[in-house]
Amino acid sequence: MFLTTQQMAVAGVAGPAWGLKHALRDGTVVPSRTLVWCVGVRPDPFVESLGLATEKGRLCVESTLRVPGRPEVFACGDAAAVPDLTRTGEVTAMTAQHAHRQGKLAAHTIAASFGHGRERE
Repeated sequence: MFLTTQQMAVAGVAGPAWGLKHALRDGTVVPSRTLVWCVGVRPDPFVESLGLATEKGRLCVESTLRVPGRPEVFACGDAAAVPDLTRTGEVTAMTAQHAHRQGKLAAHTIAASFGHGRERE
């Protein structure tokens, strides 16, 4: 079965994706070997309402994920403009891969602030 882009947009992929088939909103099951999920990302508008420095709607943070001038505040994922240590002057993209690494870094940094381990970048 082949669905056009317009048909996919109307039908929408909703529900579980099993090995070689995917369920659409209308209950139709489509056989497939691949599921491509494309999502637009944007920071939550709440971030800009905090009154802290932002870059393109994301909280400015140091490489340790601390908000400058607020050492008790950490941010990561889509809410944070995290410096990209491999590209000077750039921030990391808003992707799950970066958010996953940033979550681990935030956990280590918070633990270090309580005397467990040392702070990382």
